[in-house]
Amino acid sequence: MNNARRIGRGRAVSQAALLTVCVTGMGACSSEAQEPDGSTARVNYAIPESVCGVSTDALGLTPLFPPGDTIEESHHESSKRNSCYYDVDGALVLAIQSGIVADPSANPPELRPENLDVEPVTVPGEHTAHIWPGQAYAVGVCNDGEEEQAFMVLISSREPADPQASVELLSEVIHPVVDALEERCAELNDSGNPDSDLDG
Repeated sequence: MNNARRIGRGRAVSQAALLTVCVTGMGACSSEAQEPDGSTARVNYAIPESVCGVSTDALGLTPLFPPGDTIEESHHESSKRNSCYYDVDGALVLAIQSGIVADPSANPPELRPENLDVEPVTVPGEHTAHIWPGQAYAVGVCNDGEEEQAFMVLISSREPADPQASVELLSEVIHPVVDALEERCAELNDSGNPDSDLDG
């Protein structure tokens, strides 16, 4: 990953196909996407106000939710790990995993097969962060007041569908998401051993 391309955090996110429509009284903005035939696909469900306990709108995560009619949210918590999954119209569109890792240099868990041979984009910033189309992985620090431990965050998203737009958007949100999750990571830091599947 040392030779990975670098991208600045301030780079503008390309969202040419996304029109944001804020509706008064809703917790978050809904969106419309232009279809190839010129028709418009709409978000007909309420976008969650928070994702894994962090603000959806404040961290710029709203574009990760595609047009559709229904949304289902599920969570999985285990020793030193927290995972949140979001399905739109029955299809998984967003997953955010975080947790303590024994080896911060290990490969990300559950990296998509199509990304295994792709050189990631390295995003400068406080954390070690790497971006692939549809996925972002970063390692921060969890401090529970007694010790500091490596803390990983993996974002997997179906949106934006365009690979370059996906890399740009995930590059913008990865550091703020890690910052927000670091603040509550002590909730995951119990006396158990780190999950082995987090260590790649």
